[in-house]
Amino acid sequence: MKIQKKITKKKTRESESSLPCYKVVILGKNEIGKTQLLHRFNSENFVKEYYPTFGVDYRIKEIIDEKTKKHTCDIQMIEIAGEKDKIHLDIEKDIINTTHAFICVFTLEDETSVFDAVNLKKEYQEKIGEFTDRSKRKWFLIGTKKDLGSAEKTLPPQFKEKFDNYYEVSSKESRQEEFDKIISGISHKLNKTMKDYKFVNIDEDKENEPFEIDFEQAHKDLFDEECHIF
Repeated sequence: MKIQKKITKKKTRESESSLPCYKVVILGKNEIGKTQLLHRFNSENFVKEYYPTFGVDYRIKEIIDEKTKKHTCDIQMIEIAGEKDKIHLDIEKDIINTTHAFICVFTLEDETSVFDAVNLKKEYQEKIGEFTDRSKRKWFLIGTKKDLGSAEKTLPPQFKEKFDNYYEVSSKESRQEEFDKIISGISHKLNKTMKDYKFVNIDEDKENEPFEIDFEQAHKDLFDEECHIF
């Protein structure tokens, strides 16, 4: 019995590339609500006790499209502590150089803290420096502790305009649907931005082109003129 030396099969989207996984870093001053935000984004419950983050913490969340019910991408949410030692500064550098989006957090309990969020954006833009994909990075602004803020006050538009989207939530009282909506909005914007970049191939014609696996070429030292199975 001969083994066919050249096997032909069709490409599929799954065999060509895996689903994109986007890194989203949460930035903010100490005790601003970053850890609670990270937990709620990952469908975890609000934790009353305050435990400061040392270095970095992260969660990975699968994003499911509401209409198609298909898994569209993953988001790796990374919280970076407000204060860092030298080791974690080096870790932070590696993280931010490969990050697709940033969430700058301030508290609606103290609306002047929005200046800290804006300054953090400037600071991290300087840390990133000039990278070829810098224009692809997205910046989001989130006001936390909505339950403690003043309902009569609204954030001036000049702050919102500095970011791709602005959200307000309460990690303690907001429903899970609100956090899911924020994450879905972020993932949708990243998918839209990155689809022509390097993560998702949307060329349907190429997807159906056949390709060949030439085992003889790949393993030429192992093949004789005829191979037999005994």
